[in-house]
Amino acid sequence: MDKLLNWIDDRTGYRKLLHVVLLLNFPVSRGARWRYVWGGSLALMLLVELVTGTLLMTVYSPSEASAWGSVQYLETEVTWGGFIRGVHHYTSHMMLFVILLHTLLVVLTAGYRKPKEFTFWSGLILGSVILALAISGNPLPWDQKGYWAYQIETSIAGTMPVIGSSLRTLLVGGSQFGNLTLTRLYTLHVVVLPVLAVFLLFRSEARRVGKEC
Repeated sequence: MDKLLNWIDDRTGYRKLLHVVLLLNFPVSRGARWRYVWGGSLALMLLVELVTGTLLMTVYSPSEASAWGSVQYLETEVTWGGFIRGVHHYTSHMMLFVILLHTLLVVLTAGYRKPKEFTFWSGLILGSVILALAISGNPLPWDQKGYWAYQIETSIAGTMPVIGSSLRTLLVGGSQFGNLTLTRLYTLHVVVLPVLAVFLLFRSEARRVGKEC
């Protein structure tokens, strides 16, 4: 088992990332600074999102006819359902604030310069993925707020030169909103974007910690 874990660590550096997330053996070669905590904070919030999102998936039904009803059932009938949904919702907004603050600090401290270009660009892409997670999650209850917000967002996407029309059709699942819209949003929100977010955060933090240790 140890050989397998060592083999995985040699190729991914997961142990260094766990040290950051769990605040174990945190690198302080340049002294402890509050501006160094945001990467680990983001990892913790992503973990909260994965756990609460998995719990929400056990109740939510991605269907035009049942999405709103399943959310109402979660809020009113499931023990701690409203609390779990609230944690998931507000943590996603906190992630947007943290990634914005983290990126701003990197720019102000010239953390994008050689040899940290990869970490900086990974952070920018990660910020886009987190924003996409928030956008794809808002319409899932299929209420008036989420429905019309997504109408506006996809209309804006449709104005992009060359690819706008095709992009809107891809996001909506056709010319009209319906079941295909929800299933595509659900797939993006619970599979594609989380996997991409974990990968980007894992690689950028492992690389950063590796340079500071």
